[in-house]
Amino acid sequence: TETLPAREVFHEIQTAIRPLMTHVETREQVDDLLRNLDQIRERKSRETIHDPEIIRHKGRPRTQRLTGALEGRPVGGGGQASKRRRADRGKENARRCALCHKEGHNRTTCP
Repeated sequence: TETLPAREVFHEIQTAIRPLMTHVETREQVDDLLRNLDQIRERKSRETIHDPEIIRHKGRPRTQRLTGALEGRPVGGGGQASKRRRADRGKENARRCALCHKEGHNRTTCP
């Protein structure tokens, strides 16, 4: 913003007020004019739409929640996109038992 000289500000205000002052002759009319200007200013301030207040919701913020591998794109440092989904695994990538290397069970349920 640019700072204006006082004389320029004064003349701008005078040219804006001059049409309002054409019918003002008494102190009472000046007071009425000032009251009307205040009412206009209040009405404009009420018409202005302000941003809503920011509220904090319960729980962990959504942007900082760690996403799982199955939730798609990782947000907040969670799962990686390179991990495969279980539904996508074929027969060649099926899990095997660590003891007998057969499919269909794991180490704890190995016969």
